[in-house]
Amino acid sequence: MSVKPWTAAEDIKLLQMADNGENYEAIAKAMKRTTGSIRNRLSRIRNPEHKEIKVVIGMSPKQYGEFATAAERADDLAAELQRAKSFSDAIYDDYLKLYELCSEIIKAHKNHRNIKPLLEKLERETDERFPCPF
Repeated sequence: MSVKPWTAAEDIKLLQMADNGENYEAIAKAMKRTTGSIRNRLSRIRNPEHKEIKVVIGMSPKQYGEFATAAERADDLAAELQRAKSFSDAIYDDYLKLYELCSEIIKAHKNHRNIKPLLEKLERETDERFPCPF
């Protein structure tokens, strides 16, 4: 026997139907679940001793839905932030490399050395790291 996991949307629907006075049989039929699973899930959601669902206590179905949606969005934002950080680190590394090359050019110029090869290298690095979009 496999157990079908509950989703946040199903929890909301279950709470709404129960709060509207629907009996277990009607809810079970509407949600395509057994009356036992409906009874157990409602008990878990409403039982303050159950640590996993404790945050649901005192929330309306609408508030719970907003909470569940916010939690999912937080995961998406965390992943997006990680991608942005990786991109930012790459850009920082590019600028650092170009800064080091420019420092090398300035030192060569101050010591009256030929800077043409360094300028060509800078041009190649710039084209490679920051290609012209036009």
